[in-house]
Amino acid sequence: MNDRRQDLLNQLEATAKIPFGPEDFILISFQILYGLPSDLQLRAALHMGERYLPIFEKKQPGSTGARQILGDLDGCFRTERESTPDILDESDSADTTYRSGFMNLLVGYHHRDDPACLTAGACGMISHAIVARAQNVFLADDPVVIRLQKEHDAWWDAWGAVEEELWPPQPESFNQLWQPEHNSSRNVAFDAVYRRKWAYVAEWLRAEAVWTYPEPDDMEAMMRGLKRWESFECCPMWPERTEPESTGDGRT
Repeated sequence: MNDRRQDLLNQLEATAKIPFGPEDFILISFQILYGLPSDLQLRAALHMGERYLPIFEKKQPGSTGARQILGDLDGCFRTERESTPDILDESDSADTTYRSGFMNLLVGYHHRDDPACLTAGACGMISHAIVARAQNVFLADDPVVIRLQKEHDAWWDAWGAVEEELWPPQPESFNQLWQPEHNSSRNVAFDAVYRRKWAYVAEWLRAEAVWTYPEPDDMEAMMRGLKRWESFECCPMWPERTEPESTGDGRT
């Protein structure tokens, strides 16, 4: 038994109690999960994914991919590789965020023999499921934002399809989305749900007595993996490449 994961759980819970406070949840959870048995890390990710699933399926009738992955991750991985659940074209940002979590999960599972990639995948799924839940409440609290986000996304789609000199002008929605009344980071409903769900993660991990598991063999490797994931902006991460050594004559 050790105190490090206990201390991190305390930190996770304390952070969740501070309205509009620090948002170190992903970094803390990475350090808790890293080095735990892979099945435990994946169970945590799948469990949080399952909690948003009923909302997702209600808004996405006919979409079965999320349930299939959550019910049989290994089977779906073997048949579909990194195939994320289908969503409707008019999906809102909550559902697209949730869908992105599955890419984190599948890439992490693909590279599950790499400890940092596995934990990044698990944490990514957990984080995206939580943000989706909070975003869903936020959108219900401010339906105008749905229209603004669609205008924003349409601009990005148009921007990516043409050369720079042909870029369309930015819509007013860009400025409006940064206004306090339309910004999820400043929304009371979003913040309350977001922090409550991270507090639930801490509770779930306590129930699993994660502090009773052995510590990672290489703590420095854990921190390198965490910093590398941060450099990926907490997006899906693959193993670090090891460049072949040069022979000195230009050959490898």
